[in-house]
Amino acid sequence: MGCMAVYMLFYKGQDREFYGSWLPEGRVLKKIHTTLDRSDTTLNCLMECQGVFDSDLDLLFKDGEVDFSSSVTQGSPKNIV
Repeated sequence: MGCMAVYMLFYKGQDREFYGSWLPEGRVLKKIHTTLDRSDTTLNCLMECQGVFDSDLDLLFKDGEVDFSSSVTQGSPKNIV
């Protein structure tokens, strides 16, 4: 508890994420968020066709959950649900 209090008091306001990037779910969401190329025309076309906005993606990465029991993590490409 003390470590969390120190983190909240001293580090949270310094442009650091706080969605549990030390936990497996947070690491997966952070990896997808940082590697997603939002300038890709194919992604923009898919988002436009489905009616998805950039703010929806931000909300997904902030509040989303990863279902590890349905995900295929071995092999390539990885299918994360």
